[in-house]
Amino acid sequence: MDHDARLVEIETRLAFQELALGELSDLVNRQRLELEALRHAFAQASAELGALRDGLSPPAANEPPPHY
Repeated sequence: MDHDARLVEIETRLAFQELALGELSDLVNRQRLELEALRHAFAQASAELGALRDGLSPPAANEPPPHY
């Protein structure tokens, strides 16, 4: 194989690797954004669950039951 053909082969491989690297970078960025959205949704759901739990907590020990 002569030098020109070998150089073309190397440049072709490099071009495909650059394309693959760009696609992987895009994928990682999309996953990062999705992870941030999921973390936000989880934090919001946890806060809402905590508020619901607080609303359902039993009355204090010194309070009479509601039927008195």
